[in-house]
Amino acid sequence: MKTPGELQEDITQLRAALGTATEAYKDLCMDFAEKNHRLKRERARKYLELKVKKKAEKPTVNDLEYMTFLEIEDIDYDRDIAEALKESQLQAIKSICTQVEATRSQLSAIVREIRETEY
Repeated sequence: MKTPGELQEDITQLRAALGTATEAYKDLCMDFAEKNHRLKRERARKYLELKVKKKAEKPTVNDLEYMTFLEIEDIDYDRDIAEALKESQLQAIKSICTQVEATRSQLSAIVREIRETEY
């Protein structure tokens, strides 16, 4: 069983890891937002481009949507990867928070035990 000092050190290390993970999450969220914005902008641009280009053929809205997707699929894929990385980092943050709470619980139990033996 760890000593209170060791548990306190664990909490300090976990808090530092949480700070680092939170900063990484913020960066991934920003990256996702930028890629999502780029995807929407490119989708709208390509849609309008194709609509003008294909006007004589009278494509349906669905046809234009599919053609647009084919034109920007790499951007969509990029955005999906950014979202997955963001979610993965969020899970890491939740895991660290769980570790902090577990360590705090251990420390509280030890403190209670010490207080009970003192009286």
